[in-house]
Amino acid sequence: MCEKEAALTAAARETPKPAKKKIPSLDLMKFMGIMIVVFYHCRLVVGGIYNVNLATDRSLDQYFFYGVLTLVGPCVPFFFLVNGYLLFDHALDMKKHIRRTLHFVVLALFWSVLTLGLTIWESPWGEFSWKYTIKHGLLMDTVWLYHLWFMGAMVILYIFFPMLKSAWDHNRKGFYFFLAACFIIVFGNKALNMAYNVYAWLRYHVNYDPKINFFSMFNPFIGDYHTYWDGYGYIFVYFCLGAVLREYQEKFNEIMKPWICILGIVVTTALLYLYGYFMTLSTGEIWQSGDQYGNDIVFSLIRVLCIFGLAGRYKGTGKLSKFINYVGNNTMGIYFIHYVIRNLTVRYFRAFVPIPGYLLKTLVYSALVFLVSWALMEVFKRIPVLKKLIA
Repeated sequence: MCEKEAALTAAARETPKPAKKKIPSLDLMKFMGIMIVVFYHCRLVVGGIYNVNLATDRSLDQYFFYGVLTLVGPCVPFFFLVNGYLLFDHALDMKKHIRRTLHFVVLALFWSVLTLGLTIWESPWGEFSWKYTIKHGLLMDTVWLYHLWFMGAMVILYIFFPMLKSAWDHNRKGFYFFLAACFIIVFGNKALNMAYNVYAWLRYHVNYDPKINFFSMFNPFIGDYHTYWDGYGYIFVYFCLGAVLREYQEKFNEIMKPWICILGIVVTTALLYLYGYFMTLSTGEIWQSGDQYGNDIVFSLIRVLCIFGLAGRYKGTGKLSKFINYVGNNTMGIYFIHYVIRNLTVRYFRAFVPIPGYLLKTLVYSALVFLVSWALMEVFKRIPVLKKLIA
């Protein structure tokens, strides 16, 4: 018996492990997410920091482009949802998990210093300084590095993940309680702020978007990483919903018919547009649902779920699907590289590429930045040392 057991054990070790099954819908979500991220970051600088402001320019072009911005954002929650969908379904290896968490920290710090250094070196507004670059690169406290907030959010999720995973596996009621509390406090607080803004304008004709913490000291999710962020609480909602969607995927697909998803996307986009238009006119400053303001709005959450419902019908077949699946599996590299490329090339593009129309100019520049980032990512992937810097 011992010999047989030993032989079976040896055979099991030699048997190749089956390849992980790809989920095309998740690749599609990540593909859409990274393409929109590149577009958003590029449009910020193509013609100035904020080019769309209905408070000062109410031309038809402004209304149309603001609609485009509302339609394509928010997109970053896609990644939190996908990560939750994948992570909760696998056994937790604490050693690997800790290494992965530290790896994210190192990646964020490395790309922070590199991005800032290259930006200052190329910029005509300041002189390059190693001391300044290293200090502020490690502190991540300049506007040129704000895109790396996503890495901070991922590290936070990874820190809490072992506890959330334990609750998901052994105390499902506790997990749902945490998810419900996150939703009520984070999205509820934002809903109350939105209602207050509308009331203050209608009643007193004043609106300064005060960002009130209605839950006072009972809100553990409030924060001020940047002056325009209310905290990271919403990331837990999207992340944990990923686990729930994985568990109830079939039932979710039965309920979320394509027409329901499309209707949900249209209605929530319209509501985001109307509220954004109202906030822009009442405060005199551009309000962007797809950038820093909209991730914790219930309309955005519903729309992400509707997009996920439509993406679930994607089978990943055909010629175009190969491109979508490939990009979806390499979003991290494009995410890090595109911002550097943008900072290094934007002033030359603005000076030497005479393309009429802000939307067309942004689309062309976004495509160029994406292609260059993709090409550099391919180079990085072929060099073992550099490969670790993009994954």
